[in-house]
Amino acid sequence: MQVEMNYFLRVQQEAKKCKDKLTEKAAQILLSLDIPALNKRGIKRATHLYEIFNQYPPFSLLKNISEKEIFLNNNPLEQAKEGEPLSLYVHTPFCIKKCIFCCYFTVQGCSKSNKEDYISILKKEIKLLLKKRYLQFRKISSMYWGGGTPTLLNERQITDLMFYLKDNFEITPNAEICCETTPEEAKMRKLECLIKNGFNRLSIGVQTFDDDLLRLYNRLHTGKEAINAFKMSQKAGFNHINIDLMFGLSGQTIRMWKRNLEIAEVLRPTNVTTYPFSFVNAFGGLIISKRLKKHLPSEEERLLMHAMAIEKFVGNGYIQITPYQFISSRRYSFRQHQFKAKNGENYGFGASARSFINNVEFRKRPSLLHYYQALEQDKFPVVRGRRLDRKEQMIKFFIGSLEKTSGINRKEGGVDKTLFQRMFGLSVNEAFKEELTILKNLGLISESDCYIHFTYLGLLYPTETSLLFYLKKDRDKIANPKDRTIE
Repeated sequence: MQVEMNYFLRVQQEAKKCKDKLTEKAAQILLSLDIPALNKRGIKRATHLYEIFNQYPPFSLLKNISEKEIFLNNNPLEQAKEGEPLSLYVHTPFCIKKCIFCCYFTVQGCSKSNKEDYISILKKEIKLLLKKRYLQFRKISSMYWGGGTPTLLNERQITDLMFYLKDNFEITPNAEICCETTPEEAKMRKLECLIKNGFNRLSIGVQTFDDDLLRLYNRLHTGKEAINAFKMSQKAGFNHINIDLMFGLSGQTIRMWKRNLEIAEVLRPTNVTTYPFSFVNAFGGLIISKRLKKHLPSEEERLLMHAMAIEKFVGNGYIQITPYQFISSRRYSFRQHQFKAKNGENYGFGASARSFINNVEFRKRPSLLHYYQALEQDKFPVVRGRRLDRKEQMIKFFIGSLEKTSGINRKEGGVDKTLFQRMFGLSVNEAFKEELTILKNLGLISESDCYIHFTYLGLLYPTETSLLFYLKKDRDKIANPKDRTIE
């Protein structure tokens, strides 16, 4: 650990020379935290963990599951759930080009017929789902279109799909409806189409404003074009805009990251998501070449970048709502995220989409061929899933609340102890006594009368902290993976 401490001291000295107050402050914070104690326990920030484990349970812990298992005891549940809120996710996998850092299921092929076929098959999945009647009378409180690049659909296709969803689901008047886009696809006509169709939140995948890194990772826009896309989105009428920024990219320096934060500070979006680069995708496969992997920032540099983001945005009046997300005002909270954090039911349409309903976490086939084949035969296109027992539901709730609602200056964030008691019939301290004791002693979590939440140190190690709550059999499987293949 002496090497790491020397590293932080060098960064601190460099910051003093160039009068870089942000880097110096972040370095001082890291020096004040007991990171050596974590390393002694084998807890280190792992570059490959972010995407695999940002949802519980991760894909590697899912197994083959049947449609019958998912919709077990359908009729009683249908009546019990009627009118309850539900969130929807719509996956559109099309991209013009595959970005090297992308960890999601995408396809390169954007012809009009490709997109028309996909919309038709999405409608078929909606019809097939509604026959189950389990979700038929639910109120949609939020909807998220992700990808891929949803805005590669043309205006008519966007309108057609949204009308179909509105015809088949009851979307509440104040629902949060979000769409992802890229800077190069944020065209005025497309943005105005989204507004007309009820979208009220936009997420722009900027990732970095640095042109050299953008070229290195196969991005199709420049930093200047990203800034222009943000301003155009505001002009089109979007008041609620998130921008994504990645840190820990191969070849990214502390100075590069500082400049990205400064640009975001000037733009002042309502939401900023600053998340770490992961070189493993959501299914456990490598997504980075050996050449690029050699130039990844060190663990210490990634920690420093994370701390710099916290200090930059909290220092500018933002509220940290998760370890990686910041909002300029409480009215811009990411509602779908918060809903899922409390085990709220979510259904994902489209190839590879993930869902949680009827206490079953499951994922669709991450293949257009298999997804199409299943639906053409009127079969549910699920590939893997897991029915969560009571203990696993408690783990999902705890991890979700901890990771998706904790922030350094967020009041009423973290695990709601009263809600946990009401949902599971016992206190959170009874359910996780041993784990909580360990984490408190390590300084990763703290507890108030109403909440259990991350400390500053915990916010820097959210995934690594959450893994301690997994069942032992799951931790063993993660440590010694035998099967990370997908159908």
